[in-house]
Amino acid sequence: MAIEDLSTYTEVDPNGDLTITSSKCDISTMASNIDVYLRADKGAGHFGDFEHLVTAEFTSAGSTWPLNIFWALTSSTGVVSLTDMATVDEGLRAYNKWTGSAIEHVLVDDTNGNYDIWAGASFATPYYMTIERTSTTMTCKIYSDSSRTTLLDTLSLTCGTQSYRYIFATMGHGATNGGRSYTGYVEDLDLQEAGSVVAVEGSLAAVLAVSGSARAARELAGIIGAVSNIASATPEVSRNVDGTISIVADVSGKLQAAYSLAGVLSASSSLRGGLGFPGINIRKDHGKVVMEVRTAKTVRDSQVNWIDHGERQHPKIVH
Repeated sequence: MAIEDLSTYTEVDPNGDLTITSSKCDISTMASNIDVYLRADKGAGHFGDFEHLVTAEFTSAGSTWPLNIFWALTSSTGVVSLTDMATVDEGLRAYNKWTGSAIEHVLVDDTNGNYDIWAGASFATPYYMTIERTSTTMTCKIYSDSSRTTLLDTLSLTCGTQSYRYIFATMGHGATNGGRSYTGYVEDLDLQEAGSVVAVEGSLAAVLAVSGSARAARELAGIIGAVSNIASATPEVSRNVDGTISIVADVSGKLQAAYSLAGVLSASSSLRGGLGFPGINIRKDHGKVVMEVRTAKTVRDSQVNWIDHGERQHPKIVH
């Protein structure tokens, strides 16, 4: 994973409201009636399902109803403001605004008009968002801390399944009303796709240097790590003929821990969404108690780096 280099994004800023560094976009008294944005072109259809991280603060307002879109996805080159998105019914966006009585965080799918609002934010306070789409479910989890352990609210909506090309780290209102100045910042945008979480080691000639869905790779890494914690020896991880993954571990003497882990994995909604419902089997094998966890969905080569050790392919978790 890597923080996006915002200095490489396309900046449109006719009044000089933005100050850009590699990881941060400072916004000073941005008016509502101009097109201001910071955007990157990732290629047609780049964004399907995703999990993005971003930090944003609404520092102060010059009047009521100022706003800033601190994260957005669109497909069309000419869609560069909230007004554009709402007019042509395109894209996904998360933004904060001052209503005169509350700072609202808003999550919107402009393709179907669905939205959700949290009205509990404060001025001059950073918030740490995790924005995720899996199929037709989209959420924005809002945390008060950078480690994302204290959850304040979860915005949730039913979204479309369109793919998108452009990512925005700042986007203005584009309204006809003047004034409504906004001051704040957007920081540490992480698309979590700059390489897989699971990688391999061994003969360099055999390494498939690929990257893809960080989410599936992360979930696989989590399962391997959880099984490793209760295994009596290093678990065997193999890619099956059908593309699913099996993690097999000797859990002799740790049967209760194995059953507890099986319950946790079976109940995990994130695993059901990303890797499918994992098949879990605890059995006796040649005098040992063995736990096998098998993903329901296939894990493509574009999601994990693999190396071939003879008859099996093994991933190794790295951080």
